[in-house]
Amino acid sequence: MRNTYILPIISFLYLSQTFAQSFTLSDANGPLPNGSVVEVIAVPGTDLVQFYASITNISINTKNVRVRKTEIQLVTGSLNTFCFAGHCYGTGVFTSPDQLTLAPGQTSARNDFYGDYLPENNQGTSRIRYTFFNSQNTSDTVSVVVHYIIGFVRINELLATLTNAISSPFPNPASTSVSFDISLPPQVSDAKLVVRNLLGGQVMEKQLSQALERVSLPVHDLREGIYFYTLLVNGDNAVKTGKLIVKR
Repeated sequence: MRNTYILPIISFLYLSQTFAQSFTLSDANGPLPNGSVVEVIAVPGTDLVQFYASITNISINTKNVRVRKTEIQLVTGSLNTFCFAGHCYGTGVFTSPDQLTLAPGQTSARNDFYGDYLPENNQGTSRIRYTFFNSQNTSDTVSVVVHYIIGFVRINELLATLTNAISSPFPNPASTSVSFDISLPPQVSDAKLVVRNLLGGQVMEKQLSQALERVSLPVHDLREGIYFYTLLVNGDNAVKTGKLIVKR
């Protein structure tokens, strides 16, 4: 009777190995789940925009990996290429002829893969998918979609990229001062941080000038209570509003 279970068990193990994902991706900001969307933003007039990714072999066997690019949407007149495994290819190459060998647990070097995007003085968003696949099993893949954003066609597009531009206030509640970590792309021409009371009256305003900075606001002169802070960019376009508590 035991032998009747051998074939199903072997089949199950075979299918598990066949459909298991062998690779994960990461960039400078950390891990990238399969199918992630990454936005790379540059100001108009930029000649070259690059996206770097590293591949990790999470399987128990040595794997040979190649990469395929898919042009989902391109800005008219723009160009794009990619480099992989020490070779750079022209605009007409969509699948790398070369492969990268990764031992179990090995992560590729930063320069082993990067995408080059050349706006050619054209503004807009181009979307390109990079799919990394097992040379011996092309269904064993991991991918990332990169949005190359040059300039902004609409203010809503700008605001959508700034959802994480400002941190939560710390400490909160605050007694003497409160701080924020603020990161703004170059496309933001002006920005300010405004604090209002419960009645909507403005009690504080801080002009922001740096792309990345920690901003501290004194609150020792404010009465105890609830206030609201708002990050405004390019005029009075609100990026985020949050609650700030002053307590002593």
